Amino acid sequence: MSAGASAAAQPSTPTRVEPDLIVVNARVYTVDVAQPRAEAFAVKNGRFVAVGSSVDVRNLATARTQIIDAQQMTITPGFIDTHCHVSGVNELYSVDANVRTIATVLKVKRAPPRSAATW
Repeated sequence: MSAGASAAAQPSTPTRVEPDLIVVNARVYTVDVAQPRAEAFAVKNGRFVAVGSSVDVRNLATARTQIIDAQQMTITPGFIDTHCHVSGVNELYSVDANVRTIATVLKVKRAPPRSAATW
């Protein structure tokens, strides 16, 4: 969101744009050292076109602009939730061949190889 954000929290628009989407009333973490926080932002064709106060950014809206009230929710750009379920992590590092006896291990070990197509 750093593109075009200004330290004075004014919408940074060199010319009048008609945003497709405006999000207001938010706690926006911009990842821009010049303006680390904002209340609102505007998007046009998938790109941020303004970041600033709810009042200033809302003033960019046209009749076709979708406006979303974030109700003070936190918005972080580029955040990707890479969580995992710990109970299944072991399955990434081991294979359970369901062999419980030495005889079964030897039988499986002697099994004829399979082609990659039947694996």
